[in-house]
Amino acid sequence: MRGHFLILICLLAIAWLYFKQNNTAEIARFANMAMGIAKEIKNEEGIARAHSTLGTLLSAQGNFTAAIREHEQALAIVIRLNARKNISDTYYNLSTLYEDLG
Repeated sequence: MRGHFLILICLLAIAWLYFKQNNTAEIARFANMAMGIAKEIKNEEGIARAHSTLGTLLSAQGNFTAAIREHEQALAIVIRLNARKNISDTYYNLSTLYEDLG
């Protein structure tokens, strides 16, 4: 189980590295792999982070509606976990998306 958790963390980190390189295909691939592992090991924080990563990717692609859905899924999880910093970050992500929508 610990090994899977470490793989999850690495996959999310790799997804963000690809984000810095604007490699959208690899961001999606690694975020989805992370999502699969997070769900397999029932790691809700990892699931939320994967949703947030996908939401950020979709936002960068201009797909604001889909991005909002991803961030709302992340928000539901972090609220349930009472992860205050993540709640704040997710509300910020959502507010910028709503601002982009006009």
